Amino acid sequence: MSTDRTVTENELINFFKKPTVIFDNIPENIKLRNELCMKARASLILDSYCTTGRFPNYMRSGELKDSGWSFQLNKPVRFDTGYKTDIHIGQCEKVPVLIEFSNFIIKTGKSHTCNHWILDETEKCYGYINKNNSLQKIVGDKFEKDKYIREGALTNFLHACQEEFRQTRPCQFDLCSHITPYNTPEKTCRFFDNLPHLFAPLKLAGGTHHLDTFFDCENHGRNTLEEYKSEYPDISEEEIIEKILSDIFNNQRESGIISSFYEKLYSGWFRQVFSFKNKYGECIMKAVKLCTDDFDYKIIVPATTWIRNNSTSSQLFFVPMPKKQPLYNLDLLTSYNNPVVVLSDSIELADAYQNQNSLPGVVFTSFLCDSGQYDQVDFSPLLKAERVYFLISNHSGNLLESAYLKAKHIADHLKEEYEVDLSFIQVEVDFKKVASTNNLRDYLEQRKEGFATINPDSVILMEKWEDFMTFYERAEKSIAEKPVKFWEDRNNDTEESELVKNERSNLIAKFVVRPYLIKGEVAMLYAGKSSGKSVLALSMAAVATSSSSRSKPLFKEKWWNASKNDYGMHKVLYLDFENGTTEMEQRIKTFADPYWPADKGKCKSNLIIKDMTKEDTDFSQRSNHQTIIDMIESAKNEGCKDQPVDMLIIDTYTKLVRKESPSTPADFSILINKLREMDIAVLILHHENDEGKARGLKTKLDDLHGAFRLNRQGTSTSSLETPMSVENEFYRGPRNNMLMEPFKIRFINGEWQVYEPAKTEEKELDGIVKFYQNSGYDRDAIAKMLGMSRSALFERLKK
Repeated sequence: MSTDRTVTENELINFFKKPTVIFDNIPENIKLRNELCMKARASLILDSYCTTGRFPNYMRSGELKDSGWSFQLNKPVRFDTGYKTDIHIGQCEKVPVLIEFSNFIIKTGKSHTCNHWILDETEKCYGYINKNNSLQKIVGDKFEKDKYIREGALTNFLHACQEEFRQTRPCQFDLCSHITPYNTPEKTCRFFDNLPHLFAPLKLAGGTHHLDTFFDCENHGRNTLEEYKSEYPDISEEEIIEKILSDIFNNQRESGIISSFYEKLYSGWFRQVFSFKNKYGECIMKAVKLCTDDFDYKIIVPATTWIRNNSTSSQLFFVPMPKKQPLYNLDLLTSYNNPVVVLSDSIELADAYQNQNSLPGVVFTSFLCDSGQYDQVDFSPLLKAERVYFLISNHSGNLLESAYLKAKHIADHLKEEYEVDLSFIQVEVDFKKVASTNNLRDYLEQRKEGFATINPDSVILMEKWEDFMTFYERAEKSIAEKPVKFWEDRNNDTEESELVKNERSNLIAKFVVRPYLIKGEVAMLYAGKSSGKSVLALSMAAVATSSSSRSKPLFKEKWWNASKNDYGMHKVLYLDFENGTTEMEQRIKTFADPYWPADKGKCKSNLIIKDMTKEDTDFSQRSNHQTIIDMIESAKNEGCKDQPVDMLIIDTYTKLVRKESPSTPADFSILINKLREMDIAVLILHHENDEGKARGLKTKLDDLHGAFRLNRQGTSTSSLETPMSVENEFYRGPRNNMLMEPFKIRFINGEWQVYEPAKTEEKELDGIVKFYQNSGYDRDAIAKMLGMSRSALFERLKK
């Protein structure tokens, strides 16, 4: 599709000044959404693997029968047969006969592939409810089944029971969680080699499930609405739709249907279902907006449909697309030639503006992803746009300043990954204060005309990056200088929303030892034989476990410091495959003791070294991953009790995997991802080859966050007093020239020192702080990453 002309800047500015769209100020609770939807992610994975050989390994219990594996239900399921027994209870002469099922079964065989999770009919009994509200079984000679239920009728009744169970049973995860030791969605994901994040790629059992498109179910929606109206005659249509959607989501009904009828627009702006379409106009994902009972928060949950082999019906799961997430209004975006695109971080705004759009050739779009994880979104359709603007606004309880922080992160990502240069549009909204409510009707009534007023003077279009950065720096400074005054009520309207607090906390990189060792990331240090990599790693561990008020840096000139944490020191697990207990004890005296305070008891106990020299296991194999994970979990009870491990050191990669084969990197990648999801920093030591690169297959480096090298060039001495280079191989986080520059170190007078280039601590610190400030970190975050207080950082910067 083409347009006759392109929208002008004045047209854009005037469009946003008009009150055409009602902005919402209810914060979006990303954490709550992810917690609720992770159960659906686990359920889809279980549905995929339930008929494979791995499923009994996951359950760790059950009975194998002719028709499949049978497992006990958390609570027996009862159905009224409609028949009566002559047994007397009190005044009653006839008591209803019930049938109770105590187990469910995972059926195998082609005739059952569309519904594997069914009641185990071999584990059923008949009875009646006694006065204690429990089932009194009718067994033996006292019960002649045919006297009450004819065989033909029983067959039909059992079929009806199975169908009702299919419609109303708990989700797959809830059916299994009381049995399996992997009793959280996160553990379930990790067991089946999936990352425990809502928007992470899905790995399902091969050939079982296929992503399906949504079909138009408007008639089904109308019929369901009428059924609910008869049950709830006093509530409005939009409230009924809210209840239907809540029931489907809260009960995780994969048999549920999100009808296109539920996508209606109410009050000119409020929509509860948003359809994501592909370039062909087919609906591939829906997003459902749900609010908490008191309307303090909202969540927007993704939903997709999946179809099993040999099945005629799709199943609904509240999980996003299995790969990269699509842009909203993608069908419109791809239909235009060289469109002008307005990108927003709010699907609601993109939908509302597109609905009111009167601008030629302009498409409004948005996306869903984990907080800050923009690599989960496919932004490639933006490449065909003539211009791309990012809308900076204070919607959803967010501050305008916080929106600038997010805008810069998105802009940096699009520039680095797609070479797309963003322009920006600022729109600030003033919200009228409204009373709290607990129903949708009042909520919409409150948000009529006058609730959200656009400040026309705030509508600013920024074509140049320099103009945006001027406002960004002001916004960053404003957030950093927004303390709550001591006489103010901390629950008043000026307090930051939880969303803003989370946005700020997300800016803080979770360093254990800056700059390479970050929680949730894996780094590699490699060098030639006897170059000092193991003793350098041991010193890093000592720095991390130091309990002094300000731990001693590893390289004070380069500010390789341990960050602050709630325990006063970090806990490190060191898996030693190379040296042995005696050698490590000697090395602790030389390379760890100097970095601990005089009272080093707790520090030493929090450095947990495991002698692995007698192991001959290939820990890269998937069957052995759990051993490593169990060691990390058990270390929680060593050293300072109940403190989890923050950092894992593996010395070395070669001994961990034993013998590298073509399949090793893939298995190693799965292990890395499992370790990352435990939210610990991982350092892997490795040897270099004759070319000065990490030995072995290069693909094992793909999932690492960074790699650096110790290089002894032009000398064969093993003395650590001889200078050696620290060279950055790659680093996937925010980086500047100071991080990328090589520098030389040596171990002398009981500590590691930077040999060259000679640079004062203050000059290096000033450069680090400026870099982090330009990357969106405030001074509190920078101080925490550098392992000092805000006041201490301020004093150092004054020197």
